[in-house]
Amino acid sequence: MRSLHIWKLVQYGLIAFPLAFAGLPIYLHAPDFYAIGMGIPIEVIGAALLFLRLFDALQDPFIGSLSDRFYKQRGFIIVCGALMLAGGMWMIFHPYAAFPLFWLCLSVLICTTGFSIVSINVQALGGLWQVKAEDVTRIMGAREAIGLCGLLVASILPTVLLQMYEPNLAFHYLTLSFMPLLIVCSGIFFWWMKTALLMTPIQNVAVSFKDILRGTPTRLFFLSYLFLGSLLFVKNVRFNYLRTILKSGNI
Repeated sequence: MRSLHIWKLVQYGLIAFPLAFAGLPIYLHAPDFYAIGMGIPIEVIGAALLFLRLFDALQDPFIGSLSDRFYKQRGFIIVCGALMLAGGMWMIFHPYAAFPLFWLCLSVLICTTGFSIVSINVQALGGLWQVKAEDVTRIMGAREAIGLCGLLVASILPTVLLQMYEPNLAFHYLTLSFMPLLIVCSGIFFWWMKTALLMTPIQNVAVSFKDILRGTPTRLFFLSYLFLGSLLFVKNVRFNYLRTILKSGNI
């Protein structure tokens, strides 16, 4: 089996760019957008986002299980997830003024569910790709490197747009730029799916959390991942809380 060409790695990993791009606006800029623009207390926004993240953590295993069960329709599943991601992203920054908190929760739920559907299936297909053992690290490295580029762009672009336009218009242009980006990267990913040699996922394997957490290294990995993820979430909420107070001039 020949080593993978760099273009194959790009075809597979390019979809990580819009996936990473979507994360920062949702959890960094959306709370500020709704707290200042819509007058929702930042504490309420933080509690709502925490609940939605907990719900997201509970639904992810079911998304993965159903995606593997209906693996022949995986392309259609990814398309549905991408539509939910794009639609939810648009909804977040185009709020319904009469019910802003409900609109925020609904739009974030749609957006993060779509994100989970796409990202879970992309990662699963990376694991099902029949390649040489030494290419596995290159595949994961390419995907994460492209995702990091998306994260960097997402951290810079909103700031640039906010310097040029008022918030509503800035985030309107941000969501407009996200949609063609997602379409192009998804199209390249589906091109890869048609040509890649993929294994069939193993079906009807009963695995409990006790089996997953068996062994000290595995337990330490998941505990550290949980701790760091929780710490990052709390840090983002506190950062948004302080930034909102400073902008509102209450101190």
